[in-house]
Amino acid sequence: MNGCSLVEGWVPPIPGREQVVLEETHTLAELEVIKQEIIQLKQLTQRKEYKTIALQFEQRLQEMSKRHQVNKQQRQEKRQLLYKTLTGEELNQLNIELEKLNESSRQDGIERKILKQQRDKILQPLQMVINRADIRIRELKQQRKQISRKLQAQMHAAYSIMNFLGNSSTLQQLMPQGLPTGTGDCCMPKLLHYAATNNLQPLAMAEFWWGESNQDKIQGEFYGACIERCQPLMGFLLSGLQSNSQLSKREVAIIYEDEWLIAVNKPAGLLSVPGRYHYNQDSVLSRLINLYLCPMVKRLQQCIDWIWILLEFYS
Repeated sequence: MNGCSLVEGWVPPIPGREQVVLEETHTLAELEVIKQEIIQLKQLTQRKEYKTIALQFEQRLQEMSKRHQVNKQQRQEKRQLLYKTLTGEELNQLNIELEKLNESSRQDGIERKILKQQRDKILQPLQMVINRADIRIRELKQQRKQISRKLQAQMHAAYSIMNFLGNSSTLQQLMPQGLPTGTGDCCMPKLLHYAATNNLQPLAMAEFWWGESNQDKIQGEFYGACIERCQPLMGFLLSGLQSNSQLSKREVAIIYEDEWLIAVNKPAGLLSVPGRYHYNQDSVLSRLINLYLCPMVKRLQQCIDWIWILLEFYS
């Protein structure tokens, strides 16, 4: 809010951002330099000059084509007339007149070719400047992407959230395969983290869009948690949250357990294991992992996951 992330009466950001604030400031300044260079390259005077000259030549070519089309039609009519009037002893004269018409046709073609050569001679130097600028823009965009990803990885490694079981984890530990830009900066993870760290009991939550309407969001409309950024975190954040219902939304009723076996009463509609996509990660297995496994064991599981990813990558 006007460059201030700590505002009285508002939930603060997720802890960890202060660890990368210097790197963030440096990176944002670097990205701004790249942005300004891209803007300058897109606003080259050669681009406007190229469009203006190309349009002028296109108009001249269109006018020439119309004139040549009329000439062609007139030559065709003259040929037909010559074939009717010049025969027999006048055959030599016929060939002479036909050659004149053919020469007129060739001259039209030469005129068109010369105009195109003039156009290319003027436009090619401009096109070379534009091509070099476009290549540089692509390089800058790739560089910008790499710099942004590096900063995001540092942020995700620094951001730490707590659930209602009292367990803490960084965003990178929760999603080691990578998270989209902006993960952890939405209101949902901030509010749930704040509630868990301050022993508050959430009753309900609804998010709506406030601001200028766009293609994706309409002011005043309510929207669910985003699939890419927030839903992957909800299973962890809501772990340990008690419900007024007989069966907690984040726990499963344990029927029997010993050293080797756990038997649970799986609620209808709850997956046994996590699904393939972000929006269906909640499952019996996920809840039991959050309930029983300590952060050290979860980190070990993440290391195993990384090993499998590397094995699949190099296989």
